[in-house]
Amino acid sequence: MRPVFNDHICESAGDIRTVLDRDISFEDSCVDMDWKWEVEEIFSSSGNLEPSLGYRIRTNFQRPDRDTGKVERGWGRWHEVFTNPTESSIVKTAFVACKMILEHELMEAMKWKGKRPFDPHNTVEELVSLAEHDDIRRTRG
Repeated sequence: MRPVFNDHICESAGDIRTVLDRDISFEDSCVDMDWKWEVEEIFSSSGNLEPSLGYRIRTNFQRPDRDTGKVERGWGRWHEVFTNPTESSIVKTAFVACKMILEHELMEAMKWKGKRPFDPHNTVEELVSLAEHDDIRRTRG
């Protein structure tokens, strides 16, 4: 039988910051990018007089800028968690946030014949243009 563990509830932005800042680390690894965490409380459109709807979490990190090569801070996207999230949900959300950034950085860094075939900054219009080109190529075949 699997042991039952109590998953700590994070009751405030401060509790979430403690999990992110104190309990998560990337020591002795190539992915230690000086990760820093941001936490914001989410309120309804009527303002912060209403109960909190939850929290937004994102990370920022050190990496070389894709165009200049200068080491600067980059920011990931916001991830939302509901009010009173468990410590496990915060840790798993942090993992997803870091994983998305690592994939993004890999897509930027990998080049083929000097070009970025997986450039994550391509717009939807640019990607659709490639798809339309592929459709034309297939009809010729």
